[in-house]
Amino acid sequence: MNEKTFTNTVIKRITILFTVIFVLCVTVLTRQVWHNMLNEKQKELLSIGTIVLNQVTSHGQELSAIKQEIGIPPDRKVLAINEILQQPLNDICNCYPNYSFGYYDLELKSIAALAPNNHLTLLTKIPDTHPWFSSYQSGKPEFIVHNTSLDQSKEALMGVFIPVYYQGEIIGHVWANMKKNDLMLLTANKVVIILGGGLICWGIIVLIARRIIRQYLNLWDEFSRQITEENPDLSVLNKVSDLAPSFKRIQKYIHSLKAAPNQTELFGTFSPTLTAAAEKDYRKKLYQLAAIVQSSIDGIMTVSHDGYIKLWNKASEKIYGYQATEILGKHLSILTPEELLLSDQDLFKAINQGKSTLEWKTIRLTKSGKTVNVSLFISPLYGEDNKVYGASIISRDNTNEVNTEKLLREEIKQRQQSEADFKTVFDKSKMGIVTRGKDGKVIRCNKAFENMIGYTLKELSNMDWVAINHPDDLEKENPLAEELLTGVRDYYEIEKRYLHKDGSVLWARSTIVLSKGYSEVTIAFIEDITEQKSYREQMLKLDRLNLIGEMAAGISHEVRNPMAAVRGFLQILQTKKELTPYEHYFSTMIEELDRANNIISEFLSIGRNTPTNMKEEDLNLIIESLKPLIEADGYATDHYLQVELAPVPKILLNNKEIRQMILNLVRNGFEAMPAGGTLTIKTYYQDQKVILAIIDQGQGIKPEVMEKLGTPFFTTKPNGTGLGLGICYGIAARHNADIKIETGPEGTTFYVEFNS
Repeated sequence: MNEKTFTNTVIKRITILFTVIFVLCVTVLTRQVWHNMLNEKQKELLSIGTIVLNQVTSHGQELSAIKQEIGIPPDRKVLAINEILQQPLNDICNCYPNYSFGYYDLELKSIAALAPNNHLTLLTKIPDTHPWFSSYQSGKPEFIVHNTSLDQSKEALMGVFIPVYYQGEIIGHVWANMKKNDLMLLTANKVVIILGGGLICWGIIVLIARRIIRQYLNLWDEFSRQITEENPDLSVLNKVSDLAPSFKRIQKYIHSLKAAPNQTELFGTFSPTLTAAAEKDYRKKLYQLAAIVQSSIDGIMTVSHDGYIKLWNKASEKIYGYQATEILGKHLSILTPEELLLSDQDLFKAINQGKSTLEWKTIRLTKSGKTVNVSLFISPLYGEDNKVYGASIISRDNTNEVNTEKLLREEIKQRQQSEADFKTVFDKSKMGIVTRGKDGKVIRCNKAFENMIGYTLKELSNMDWVAINHPDDLEKENPLAEELLTGVRDYYEIEKRYLHKDGSVLWARSTIVLSKGYSEVTIAFIEDITEQKSYREQMLKLDRLNLIGEMAAGISHEVRNPMAAVRGFLQILQTKKELTPYEHYFSTMIEELDRANNIISEFLSIGRNTPTNMKEEDLNLIIESLKPLIEADGYATDHYLQVELAPVPKILLNNKEIRQMILNLVRNGFEAMPAGGTLTIKTYYQDQKVILAIIDQGQGIKPEVMEKLGTPFFTTKPNGTGLGLGICYGIAARHNADIKIETGPEGTTFYVEFNS
């Protein structure tokens, strides 16, 4: 295979790979688009079906009255129901022209209304084997794809079928349909857009990949040619840095092949003739020199000018692991790691120029392949002609020194990291952290504590610690602090109150420890638990309400039956002419019985633990429906109403309970205001919550009253039962909502926060 064929084959395979990946991505995206469109249209169908359902249920009493008529045939009843429902369905059809919907009555077993094909001949009976009736079994909306369009087109439809309840029983169902082909057409349009964009991206990626691969193949071809050159172009090596180690090994091998097989000994013989005594003295000095070299604790070697090892002592054997017989005649690069080969070449160039190296700390390779840290002392060797013919290299193993330095650097780094980590924790922690001395002065605090308490560090450093503590908590904390400072304990924990700069009180869980490094300094870790305390108090309040409700549920039947009997007899006595003078007594007794019955009903409302008949509703619509009633109440008491409703998402609500809660809070607001005051009702969406705010212009709630709000039977009204707010708290709890209160001299605001 020639170079051109190989290049084309690689590019072809890369193109095929990208094509397969592209097809897989398009397939996955198509499926995802289909599912997204299906979910979106199902939500639209459910929304439209709910609108139709609301229209039918709003006429539930009229429909029931028609069906209860005696002597009217079923088909006439169907027409009567159609006259009531057809116009509302036509109005809905004008808003949603691409959908069809209708109502089927279970008792009459017939379609009673439908749109847009509202011809009376289509008001036919449907067999109960039809898939529409699956919603009767589940009792909830069902999504069905079917081929049963009423216009006999047999075109596939996708629809939702919702059972209609009246007085707790299913009386029929409503439906909303759309053509399945419409959904597929919408999906196809989106897929075409995705496919077009994908093809453009695919084409760009393939072109870039083909260009890069062709450049690399050309570069590798140039690299292979440079290997055989006597003086290779190093710029090519820089372009292919990953192949640098391979290039160096090849060059090393070529260099060793060119080297002469026999090396001249460094210690040659002297040509001049010596006397016997002089020769003996010369040999003695040579032996002494050899003994010094071999007994040295430092490794000593000599190398020729071109880098081949000629002398190797015992210490070198210990450091590098090679015996003299294994290493003599080998090139010095056998001890050099690959990444240091280029720097070693520069070093020997300097030595051949007569330059010495006092100490060079570097890394060398041992026989086992491991690395060793050494200090090298290199000096040139001169011949009789004053030319450099080699070099002496002294190796000193400094592994222990390097390891010690490394450990020291790591320890310093760890300490610096620990200090940095502590600073990060100190500065970024959401928990308040405070350091202070025995004199009670704050030395340092983090931003979380400043935000918690309202004071800055500069302000706190000039204050006594006692000044921000609640005086009622000092008595229980002072003995613990004394034990900490005297060493009796290492730390203590306490729940206590702190005084905010604005005068408010916050509850906190504090852990105070004694710093080991600075015995005079304590560190306090402070967690704000104000909301936790409030939550626990609310839970206790709800538990009391639930207990009252459970007791009321247990005795209501036994109490209500005798009360009903007494009320009945009183009504009978009212009709007796001879007892006419006592009629006002009977009226008073009946009113009091009714009042007692209402109190029992409120008990039962408090004790209900789970919400019933929860539906997705718009809180604003409920408030709008109550507006005339609230305005009438305000008019009767010389008060005004202001409504500010912002767009909010729909949430699951029990319509009846929410109306009761709003009326209770509004009437409390009216009663708290003097004549001429304005009560404001607001809604808005914030932090994933739908918020209802009811604001009055009264004189605020006193602290001693605030603590008892919502407690059963606690009331400040002469004729109050003390159950109104308890009912509101119970309703909020069943709707996973929280009631929060802000009060002051200008008035009080009740916030009801619904988690959406």
